[in-house]
Amino acid sequence: MASGRSSMMNRRAVLSLSSVAIATSVAGCTGLRTRLRELRLGKPVRRVAADWQPAPGQWPMDGYDHARTKSNPFATPPRTEPEPAWTYDESGGVDSLVVIDGTVFVRTESALAAVDATDGSERWRRPRDGSGSLKYVAGRLYDIRDHSLRALDPDGTEQWSTALDEAYYFLLERDGWVMLCARDSVIRLHADTGDVVSEAERDAYGPATDGGLVYAGKFDVSAFEFEDGEFVTQWTADDEEAYESAASVVYSGDRLYRVERTFPSRESIRLTVYDATDGSQLTTVPFDRTPLSPAADGNSVYVSSSILTAGSVGADGRLVALSEDGDERWRFDPGAGLRSPVVADGTVYVGPFANDRVPLVAFDAATGEELWRREVPGTPELAVAGDTLYVGTSDGVHALREASQP
Repeated sequence: MASGRSSMMNRRAVLSLSSVAIATSVAGCTGLRTRLRELRLGKPVRRVAADWQPAPGQWPMDGYDHARTKSNPFATPPRTEPEPAWTYDESGGVDSLVVIDGTVFVRTESALAAVDATDGSERWRRPRDGSGSLKYVAGRLYDIRDHSLRALDPDGTEQWSTALDEAYYFLLERDGWVMLCARDSVIRLHADTGDVVSEAERDAYGPATDGGLVYAGKFDVSAFEFEDGEFVTQWTADDEEAYESAASVVYSGDRLYRVERTFPSRESIRLTVYDATDGSQLTTVPFDRTPLSPAADGNSVYVSSSILTAGSVGADGRLVALSEDGDERWRFDPGAGLRSPVVADGTVYVGPFANDRVPLVAFDAATGEELWRREVPGTPELAVAGDTLYVGTSDGVHALREASQP
């Protein structure tokens, strides 16, 4: 006769096997539903190559490219005191702007507009409700809002619109799929229709890529291979301390630059440099103010910081230029918060973050020499394309170019 202990152990074994069977069945059903959706929708006709890059004359997204470098290697914006080439008045303020092949697309709380990059004349305007951000990928303009995604042609014609249950701010398009990434989930959409194909539990916060592996993670940063529409983990950085990402990861020169803070206390703030090949930590740089997402041009890394605590946002901060290994080269310390910088043609541009005490300033990237400064209202949106620095502010868009020679 079996003992009570043996019976209990057998029962636990049966329950354990049942749980595995149920989990496997659920996973199998989920995979089956995904495959059925893929069959119903068909293979996407639109297929963006993994190594898609911006072309000359473009600033297609907030970080410039999918590596999020904020550095345009083709642009030659003003290094000497500029003059306004034109101003596009927009009393609602500018949430986001991108520049594509002679057109500046401007997103405000009430509208999406297309503006001629040569003279600032309005080409078209569409009403929009609520704030949003813009991203351009291979002939398509995405209008990203808290709970929706809209795909548009450059002439403003809507291709499709998809409502979302959650807020997804990070978009990556590759091989026929549009991936929306958050802290704990990834949604895959069909690029032709916007239909949701699958949703997976995955920490792919703030992704960056040069076309190969995708680097992401709100907590532990990981490298993912993108296979058959899914993120497959290649490595995860080993960090014994509890840190979380405070901004998107930046990929440059086989290094990852990641702003981190301790979780949940948020008392310690640092920039960590990882080896992109295996996730090993190369160095850490401590900060006493919260850094924003850095810029990188292959020679240096430029990091702005600001106080982000309630009631003191934008009260203090600085800009630091670091070597790729984290050694300080120069700094700008205005005593007020600074937005993330942008870089082009050996010049770093930075403006105020949540304050009106700092101007828009241009620096020589190598030496930190101040080249010029100009007052701007509020936190500006910056883009550099061609020979122009585009500045989106609370009163519109200003196109700044080198002053005309007499």
